[in-house]
Amino acid sequence: MVLTTKERPLGEVVEFVDNKTKGVDIDRDNLLRRIALLFHFSITTGAAAGLTIIEGDLLNAVKQIFLVMDADDNKFSINLEKWLFVEHVEKGTIPKRDTFAIPGVGVTSTFDILVNADFAQARQNFSDVSSLLDAPNKASLKLKVEWGTITDVIVTANNTSIDSNTEVRISLTEVFDDEGAEATAKLAAQTFNDIREGEDEFLVTKAFGQFDSATLQEQINPVPANILTHLLITKEDVTSVTGTPVRANDIVTDYKIQNIKGNGQIFKQASWNASHFGDKSEYGL
Repeated sequence: MVLTTKERPLGEVVEFVDNKTKGVDIDRDNLLRRIALLFHFSITTGAAAGLTIIEGDLLNAVKQIFLVMDADDNKFSINLEKWLFVEHVEKGTIPKRDTFAIPGVGVTSTFDILVNADFAQARQNFSDVSSLLDAPNKASLKLKVEWGTITDVIVTANNTSIDSNTEVRISLTEVFDDEGAEATAKLAAQTFNDIREGEDEFLVTKAFGQFDSATLQEQINPVPANILTHLLITKEDVTSVTGTPVRANDIVTDYKIQNIKGNGQIFKQASWNASHFGDKSEYGL
């Protein structure tokens, strides 16, 4: 078996439509190793400047990204900000992202942000084919983007706009066997690990001095068939400007992850700072 990868752009883009969900069909000719998503933003200001950028800025214009298999099965369901965190942690470098600065009065500027949907356990290792997406065996495969609006990006729109030529440009990295169609079909008949990305969020509305207050706990309910391989946790203060969440490390000092079934096994208990600093060393950030 001689595996070859081929990278090519998808013919269609996911166009921006204010506060709407838009999508495109992903080609299912070959197994997929990676789907690269280049978010291209065009921002135009009106007759007033001095606008205030909300934390997350352009990332907030993307409410959710979905990769939907067989019409209703989400392989990925995650917002752009969380996806950038995943890329940063797993690849040890901040993904390509142009610095967003509000253009001057009556000026149009463009900004690009890149994230990758990788179908592998070792995302940087192209020899890892354990988790390829078996696209040929799917009845359908669609990438959807739930778009926000300009007021998700800056505090006051003030005639500033996200332009209609804002879009997501998609590139596929396909895997096939150099031995020909029969060998490729045999490869596609294999069973691959089903790696998924999803997210959950919850509010902590009061201050607590101990772990075991029932109102402090949040239960994570994975699909019964799923096995959790990692949790990416971010803390946000929702009392900030116009109620928009702002990352704040000081709002939680300690945390623990515990199985509430059986004997209540504790998987991890640590101070936030110790865990955060350890992650920087472990993942080379």
